[in-house]
Amino acid sequence: MKHLLSVISIFLILFSSIDSNAQLKEIIIGVDGFTCSLCAKGVEGQFKALDFVRSVKTDLKNTQFTITLKDNTTVNLKEINEAVTDGGFTVREIIVEGNGKISSIENGAYSVITGNSTVLKLHSVKDELLMEDNVNFKGKLSEDAKSVTVTEIRKI
Repeated sequence: MKHLLSVISIFLILFSSIDSNAQLKEIIIGVDGFTCSLCAKGVEGQFKALDFVRSVKTDLKNTQFTITLKDNTTVNLKEINEAVTDGGFTVREIIVEGNGKISSIENGAYSVITGNSTVLKLHSVKDELLMEDNVNFKGKLSEDAKSVTVTEIRKI
């Protein structure tokens, strides 16, 4: 029983220290295979059906979608990919942007807690960051939805 209480206490301390602004905010999805607005409407509908999506903007010229995420909802990044592939299209790339807290540093890779997604590994970070730093980041999501190749990062 003491062990269980210790685990719960650690969990509460860790997650209560996460800033309420520490969340993924926006996702840009590049999609290959659609050529008309009807195709795009189908994929847009798939995105809008996801519980964590606030809004979707479609860019037919660049064949991409910009998803704004709801606050305080859990984001399942794999569902984004599935929404595209279930419609018969191919994901070209997924760019994520959000705020988070550096939770660990290992072999030059940083882990960030966003509060609304799984812990993400940040790669290609050129700035020196410390544990507990709050950061705003943007980058390309890996295919397994577990890491981000960072294109922009700054302490906040």
